[in-house]
Amino acid sequence: MSHDIQLVRVHPQTISVKEELLRPTQWDHKAVVDDLKDYVAVTRLIKATPSITIVNYELVLLSGLPFVVAALDATPPLPEIICSVQIKKELLEQLGIESVSLKELMNSINESYWAVEMLVFNERLEPNKRQFVEDKVYNFYIEVSTTTENIGNYCSFGEFEWNENNTKVMWKWKRNDKEGNHIVRFYNLLKEIDQTVASIRSWNGIAIIK
Repeated sequence: MSHDIQLVRVHPQTISVKEELLRPTQWDHKAVVDDLKDYVAVTRLIKATPSITIVNYELVLLSGLPFVVAALDATPPLPEIICSVQIKKELLEQLGIESVSLKELMNSINESYWAVEMLVFNERLEPNKRQFVEDKVYNFYIEVSTTTENIGNYCSFGEFEWNENNTKVMWKWKRNDKEGNHIVRFYNLLKEIDQTVASIRSWNGIAIIK
């Protein structure tokens, strides 16, 4: 029987947390819990793959705690999340746990969808700074959507929405999740905004800027 790392679809409420078994990843440490909860509440998804194990036929979390907490905190809680687990495939079937095929995962990565982005700042932004952020982000979209390179398939853009304190902005754009230099370009853009406009607390609930 094969004993490989499997991707599985599980309800977050079925995952137990045992502090002594947790092995937080760098992304777990970078999660800004309140921001991550806000992001998951709006998007209804988590951009992470928590790792679980099975102890006495019980699903136990190894990593990804902030993401599982955010999934459970949403109203209503997310009905399912995708996790990784090292287990014999035959045991998965015995436990009634649904596995996710690599083909299914790749299809979801290649499929374009309306992705929500969220930036949270450590300070209130004045109108000129808000406009600078909006211009920079939109110019990035124009650049990647008109290039001949296959870097994310950006094809549509929504409106910017700021909270009443002007510390958080959200927007949507239609793209896919393929890896490429668009990710590096956008990260560099965030660093520029962080260094020249205002300190960024989190991007989609993660403190990526150091």
